[in-house]
Amino acid sequence: MTNAQERAIARIERIVKEDFYSDNYEIKTWEISENEYFVSLVGEWGMKNDENTYAEIFCRDHFHVFIGKRGGITYPVHKTTKNGKYKSYYKRFNGITMLQVVLDQRIK
Repeated sequence: MTNAQERAIARIERIVKEDFYSDNYEIKTWEISENEYFVSLVGEWGMKNDENTYAEIFCRDHFHVFIGKRGGITYPVHKTTKNGKYKSYYKRFNGITMLQVVLDQRIK
């Protein structure tokens, strides 16, 4: 993992904690996978003590991003267009809020 990728992961973690971390929420999953050309980061957060409840299904948010060698962050988006066709593409993350990534990655 390069220094730029480590800085990008630290920045994402800081943004997640600023946006969603409070007394009621916690990080549930934080998986980092190194590949030859990029690092894959999967994160999930939800309410504390929501295991085996409906809150586990309805109140959790997750994201999946890819971090390139120079620290660039992209994420996959899949959606259905107005004419009913399925479209898949990647968006560049600008580092404002992880809520943008979460909403873009929800199936539409």
